Amino acid sequence: MTPGFCSIAVMPIAALFLLAACTTMSREDCRTVDWLAVGESDGAAGRPAAERLSAHTRSCERAGIVPDHTRWRAGYDKGLPRYCTPMNGFEVGNRGSVYHDVCPSNLADGFLRARQLGAAIRDQRRAVVELDAQIREMGEELRQLRHQDEASAQNAEGDGLDARVRLHELEQDRWQLQMKKGEAEHRLKRSERAARIIVATLQPAFGAISETVAN
Repeated sequence: MTPGFCSIAVMPIAALFLLAACTTMSREDCRTVDWLAVGESDGAAGRPAAERLSAHTRSCERAGIVPDHTRWRAGYDKGLPRYCTPMNGFEVGNRGSVYHDVCPSNLADGFLRARQLGAAIRDQRRAVVELDAQIREMGEELRQLRHQDEASAQNAEGDGLDARVRLHELEQDRWQLQMKKGEAEHRLKRSERAARIIVATLQPAFGAISETVAN
């Protein structure tokens, strides 16, 4: 299925659920909606214009209503600058949300720079989470090895030495991972502080541009 479009060339029951998921508004909404407001909401959410308007058109066909393309587009153009801010670009990158390449050239630069910063911080945060998971996994292995070592000592089994060697190696490995995690957390905090400063400097410049667009 092409992203942003709906196809019912599937099994009949599945098609019903797919059609429901593709409906952007009810029949009643189609009859009473303010297309200017709908367009503004779609623009502020950063939805792709052509695909979104097509979805509205398909939804309202059932009610015999044709969307007011002119009013919808005017609203979309009004709402889009609220999406294309550097602050929102940072959040889009930080969340890993999909960007549909909707920002006009005069707003895209600050948005994309901030989005790149957000994505970089997201990657750093993910690295910290992965290190933490490795440390926890290693801690569980250490717990099991300690239990085996105690059992070997009680039973005077000959493999106790191997368990203690492995235990020592794991303790060293975990200590190194903990150090690596601490360094990664420190870098993450520095990156977050730097990103906030950069986004704050981009935002005033965006404000001047968006006022020009609005006028």
